[in-house]
Amino acid sequence: MKRAPRPRQVTTIDAHVGGAPLRLVVGGAPAPDGVSFAERASSLARLADPLRRLVMHEPRGHRAMVGAMLVDPGPDADAGVVFMDGDGWLPLCGHGVIAAVTIAVERGLLGAPAAALATRDGRREHRARVATLGGTLDVAWTLSSDTPIRVASVTYRGPSALVVASSLGLVVGSRHLRADVVDFGGRHLIIDGEASGVALDVLADADLVRAARRIAEAYEATPLARSTGVALEGVVFVGPPRADDADVRCGVVYDGVGLDRGPSGGATGALCALLDAMGAVAEGYVVTVEGPGGSRLSATVAQRVAVDGVPAIVPAITGTATITGDHVFYADPA
Repeated sequence: MKRAPRPRQVTTIDAHVGGAPLRLVVGGAPAPDGVSFAERASSLARLADPLRRLVMHEPRGHRAMVGAMLVDPGPDADAGVVFMDGDGWLPLCGHGVIAAVTIAVERGLLGAPAAALATRDGRREHRARVATLGGTLDVAWTLSSDTPIRVASVTYRGPSALVVASSLGLVVGSRHLRADVVDFGGRHLIIDGEASGVALDVLADADLVRAARRIAEAYEATPLARSTGVALEGVVFVGPPRADDADVRCGVVYDGVGLDRGPSGGATGALCALLDAMGAVAEGYVVTVEGPGGSRLSATVAQRVAVDGVPAIVPAITGTATITGDHVFYADPA
């Protein structure tokens, strides 16, 4: 009897940031062509699309799964990361940066020259420049343990966050809502959860998704959406936090993905920019954002900039990732 060929294997290391998952492919990916990071990333997107579908889609993945692959960044950065999900390739993923750097540091995938030792508030801080399709980020991390290496937290800076519109009127069914529009790695609509009539809880994820779709449809009909042509990234429902030491609670619904289990790096940066524009953030204040399940990310204003002459900020987003498992996947017909 002829023996069947062994299926191709793909190995990954999985982690989560406040419940938001990341799957880092560490074996089985094709070698990309090109000299620059952009060329290699483009080549990988072309060559590895079957692999992307394999590890992102069911039965191995799910709608909320985000993936990543490490790519040689060339001389201008210390590391390169390409992000993906079930729909395609992503320019940037905030929680993905935190998780990918944590995995790379704890598993020795960055290499010794990537981290420069510095001091901040008496803590040892390591730094690296990480190239992504959304731009090169300044990333820093602190360790809770040297042997074995354990990452306590990761902070990334950028891109810029800009408040595009405040109190934009939306008619959603019988409700008249006000939305703040913020661009941070994609366009975010920030909506008062109580006014929208939905609960900010993971148990209400179906209600949040339905409400977000209706809100997105109402936004797409506005002159702002039609005139700018910028695609909507997510709808951010906000409300008072449950913990006394948090500033705001949020639930983020991304189109085609559903409710983010964590606060979302994109929403955290967008909320930091909005609170700063409202004058609610004192210089150096750390904004703590609670997710629908209680996990949290934090943000500070790292730099003040201008985007096309409009004041904006570069936020620094901080979070903690935990490795959840090592996996070997087979490319069988399932």
